[in-house]
Order: sequence, then C-alpha cells, then structure tokens
Amino acid sequence: MKKLLLLFFLSLAFLFSFSQAGSPDNTFGTNGKVFTSFGTSTDASTAIAVQSDGKVVLGGYSFNGTNFDFALARYNINGTLDNTFDLDGKVTTAIGTSNDYILAISIQSDGKIVAAGYSNIGSPTDFALARYNADGSLDNTFSGDGKLTTNINGNDFVNAVAIQSDGKIVVTGRSNTDFSLARYNTDGSLDNTFDGDGILTTRVSTSGIDDARAIAIQSDGKIVVAGETGSTFNAANDDFALARYNTDGSLDNTFDGDGKLTTSISPIYDAASSIAIQSDGKIIAAGTTSGSNLNFALVRYNTDGTLDNTFDGDGKLTTDISGNDFANGMIIQSNGKIVVAGRSLNVNRFNFSLARYNTDGTLDIAFDGDGKTTLTFGAGATDWGYDVNLFNNRLYVAGFTDAGGTDDFAVAAFQIDLLPVPLSLISFTASKQNSSVQLNWKTADEINVSYFEIERSVDGRTFEKIKVQSAQNTTIATYNTIDKDVLTGIVYYRLRSVDLDGKFSFSKIVKLDFSKQFTVQISPNPATNRIYIQGAENFKQIAIVDVNGRVIKRLGSSADNYYDVQFLPSGLYWIKLYGAGEIQTHKLIKE
Repeated sequence: MKKLLLLFFLSLAFLFSFSQAGSPDNTFGTNGKVFTSFGTSTDASTAIAVQSDGKVVLGGYSFNGTNFDFALARYNINGTLDNTFDLDGKVTTAIGTSNDYILAISIQSDGKIVAAGYSNIGSPTDFALARYNADGSLDNTFSGDGKLTTNINGNDFVNAVAIQSDGKIVVTGRSNTDFSLARYNTDGSLDNTFDGDGILTTRVSTSGIDDARAIAIQSDGKIVVAGETGSTFNAANDDFALARYNTDGSLDNTFDGDGKLTTSISPIYDAASSIAIQSDGKIIAAGTTSGSNLNFALVRYNTDGTLDNTFDGDGKLTTDISGNDFANGMIIQSNGKIVVAGRSLNVNRFNFSLARYNTDGTLDIAFDGDGKTTLTFGAGATDWGYDVNLFNNRLYVAGFTDAGGTDDFAVAAFQIDLLPVPLSLISFTASKQNSSVQLNWKTADEINVSYFEIERSVDGRTFEKIKVQSAQNTTIATYNTIDKDVLTGIVYYRLRSVDLDGKFSFSKIVKLDFSKQFTVQISPNPATNRIYIQGAENFKQIAIVDVNGRVIKRLGSSADNYYDVQFLPSGLYWIKLYGAGEIQTHKLIKE
C-alpha cells in the first residue's frame, strides 16, 4: 500500500516537473530579449516569420530621415544578427518616393521572403510587395526588380499575406471602405484566375468601414480573412468580421449562407486582428474587445461559420491581462493549444503580452502559472507586441521598444514545454516566519541534477535569484532554506531546478502576503504560572519548543488566549505559532 501511494504522488509530481512554459528563453539574446536599431529615430517591426533553419525574420519599417522604408532584420537562433543577410543582418527598401510600411511577411518553400504592406506612391496609398532572396537582396525574378505596387480603389492597405501550396501569393487588407484581396503569380503578376483580374473587394457591412487584417488558407485551398466592420473606423459598434472565398475568389456560400459574417462580443468595440485554422477545420479569430477595459478576445467557428459552443460554452471568450490589452497575433501549437500575443498596459506603459489557451478555451495554467504573461525590455520602456511565431520549443513575439532611447525592432523568445529536468518535484512551500520566510521542497528520483535556485518577485512576473543550493541526487531528497530579508507587501517565490546540461524547470509560484501579517505579543515575559498570547486566535497550532527544537507541549485552543506554563521547568523556551502560510516564533522565559 505504501509503495502504491508513493507511486501515486510521484506520478502527480511528474506532471509539475516540466519547465514553466511562458518563461523568457535565456538562450536567446539577453534574458530572452533582443532589440535592434537601424540607426534612425523610429524603427518598428510588425511581423515575424521563422525559416526552416530556425533563423528569425522580422519585418516592419524604418525612418530614413525623410520618410519610412520597408525594413527587415534576420537573427540567428541565439538572437545575434545574421551577417549573411545583407552583410549586417538588416536591410531597408524604398518602394515609392514617400512612406512605405511592411505589415506582413511570409517565407516561401524555397526560402525567399515575401514582405507586404502599403506605399504612398502619390496621394492615395497602394498595396506594396517585395520579395527577397535568402541573402537579403531583392529578387529580380519578382516583377522585374523585386518589388511592386497595386492600386485597387482609393487608399489601399495590405495587412496580411499568405502563400498558397502552389506558390501563389495572396494578400488582404482594406481598399477605401471594403475588404480587399489580391492574388499574384510566383513572378509577381496578378493572377487573372482570381475573380477575373486578380483583385476583388467585399462589402461586409451595409455601411461604414470594413477592414481585413488577417488571412489563412484552408487545406482545401479556400481563403478565410478576418477583421472588423463598423459604423466608423475603430469606433463604436465595431464587430468581428469574417469572409471565406473559394479558390477562384468567389464568396463561399457554404460559410454562413453568403460567405461572410459578423460577430459581436461587446456592445461597443470588437476587432479581429488574427486568424488560424485548426487541424479539424475549425476557425479561430483573435483580437480585441471593449468592456470596462480593452481585453483579448477569441471566437471559434465551426466549418460552416456557426459559433462553436464547445469553446468556452458559446464560442466566445475574453481575457483581461493587465488593464487595456490589445491582441494582435495568434498561432496554434501542434498539440492544439492556442497562443495569442499583443500588448498590455502596465501602469502607463505598454508591455509585450501573451496568453495560452487549452482547446476548450480555458486558460492553460501550465503557461506561466495562470495562462498569461507580460514582458518588458527595460524599466520604464514602452513595448508594443505585434506578431507571434513558433519554432521547435520556442515562441517568438515581435514588435518594437523604446528601451534603447529610440523606437527599435524588438523580439522576445519564450519557452513552451521543455523536456523535464530528471527529477520529480513532490512539494515546494514557503511560510512566513516573523519577517523571514522558510522555504522547503522535496524531490524524488534526482538524476544528474546540478543545483536549485530560489527566485523571488514582488510582482509575480520579474524574478531575481536569492538562494542557490546544490542537489543531492538521491531517491528522496528534502531541502530547506530561509530568506532573512525583511519583507513587506505581497511576495512571490518559485524554485528553479537546473541539471548538468543546463536544462531547467520551474515549480509553481507561491504567494505570501506580508501586508496581512498577524501581530503576536506574549505577556508576562518572563512568566511564572500562565501567559497571555495576543493574536493566538489567528493561528491553527501553537507549540512550546525547547532550545534544542524539541516540542514540549502543543497548546490547545483557548477562548481567552490564556495558557498555563506552570508545569515548565525554569529556563528559555520558544512559543511557535502556525497559521495559513505563516509561522511565528517568540521567545519565552520561564521563571
């Protein structure tokens, strides 16, 4: 029976022995973060793609002193700039004579990079695309010089790009007040098998502005786009808007009857900014909704466009990260978990933010303890997260930061689910002891474990190392240490286990609230017959302990907080009080 119980507890412990997903990946850049300046006052990345060799490509725009240009940067897997990409890892391209912005990138199967956005050629803006070779040079087999623009109807903006299995390039965005799409052949020419001339527009709402911001291609070749529709652009009464097209560009009337739909989450403002197709064909749209604050919003649809009520009960959910939250990018892991990235307001500045959901829409608590996390590139920095991508066991979020004094390209790497460190963590606890904290943990089956680190945080996000303890590498091991710093307010602790290969895992996070510490006072002291313990009612157990740590007597409850000590021989003792997550020890002298 004892053996069965041990195996049961060890199996439970194994579930918690995996690395804490959502932690910054310290093998990338500095503490999982990299920011890059093009030498100008304003550089911002808006899109990210990962090559088959793991190199990371960011796309955005850079100010050249007069206007903005397309800008790309490529990084090695350790976060350093890749000097095989235009010699310094960075490249800028002027499309027109005025401002040019990349808002989306994708990588072809041959490794060529497609960047899409818009360009101010004249008064209106046009769709703009550029294609780059693997070395960062423009690909002159694409439209003759590697770049092109397309005028559709008034002001045209590309917000998203996707590459079909046949190599054709599909972009979507907004033209004047409508959804707009264009499809290009591999040489950059418009594909006239797509709605007759390679371009189309779609009216989703009866009035107002429709803006397509995301695109995904189904396994059957059908094209799904998502964005927002509303009475005015980015204003009240905006809703999620989706449309699905057949391969020839016609609306797919098996999708909500006419190929297009809208979804209201809140009565004020809802906008989809990303879309993904699950392996079962269900469609997920992610974006932003308004409540008391702006929050992440997700909606999942069945293949026919109806809401999927197996997803959070009604197909829709919202998540508050920290104040005002904007979801911009989304990706689905191979295990079906959904990752959404964007930015969240922290006091008066934005930080990168991430949330991960299980397939039923619940937050995945294996991801940073509560399913969500934020990251800043520096104290007081403003950080905007725009897009997310995935490679092996690493999540990347791209955007920009002003941590370096100017707006720069920024990319952060996060762990997903690393293999477990070779041990089972049975328990990790932290208990208040007056102004100190007692930390205890117990492990089983340690193999080639190097050491343990105790980490402390005052906000539950940014942790610092405060203690290091060598591993015992035994079948069952017990550890304890004390944090003697005087603490106030709320404090968080976690245990980091590191093996000989540098692989590590985190325990669950333990929270202590010193702002609620109970006041205890013993009188008289020295005592002869009995003592009064002020605050004893706040503790579950009270014990008298001798100088050797041996428990002399456990004291029962007392209606008036008076306890008999007449039986004690004269000498020095300790009164030990145990509460929920709190231990206090007070000296007692018996006369």
